[in-house]
Amino acid sequence: MAIVLAFLSIVQTAEANSKMQRFQLYTRCLGVHLVVEELPDNAERINLTREQIIKVAMDKLQKAQLYVPRKFVVGAPDEIHPILYVNVNLSRTAFSIGIELRKVVLDSYSKREEYAVTWRIGTLGVHGFRNQFILRMVDKYTGVFIKEWTRINRPKCAEDDMIKPEQGPIQPPVRIK
Repeated sequence: MAIVLAFLSIVQTAEANSKMQRFQLYTRCLGVHLVVEELPDNAERINLTREQIIKVAMDKLQKAQLYVPRKFVVGAPDEIHPILYVNVNLSRTAFSIGIELRKVVLDSYSKREEYAVTWRIGTLGVHGFRNQFILRMVDKYTGVFIKEWTRINRPKCAEDDMIKPEQGPIQPPVRIK
């Protein structure tokens, strides 16, 4: 009897974890906008630019067909696409990288829908005054997001035939000069 109860407890825990992961990562089969935070001033000491980080993350998202360009139309409401937010911080010799999925969720108390962080991954390290290590980590953790997003979304999208037409073919990002 104790073995059966232990097994049922494990199954219930796995089911709860699965439900939480679906909440964290399920996006109704919508792709994501990419937002990369401005870098601190000391990033130029190791020749790290925001544009490099954007290129690394965007290339990975485009290859997975998850990137959706933001529409820069003043006054037009943004679509409710989730946002993949990338933040890189530097100190003299160390760095931190945070990658978050932000999606619209309903606050049951206020009945308002707002963006909230539902999934997060990151790392800390020593950059050795080389930007390539940081860019490789951005690439790696963007890949982890894609793998997890795919694990949760693709089966549901195929099951419900819900691939959204507004996601459409991959479009090149808008470059502001």
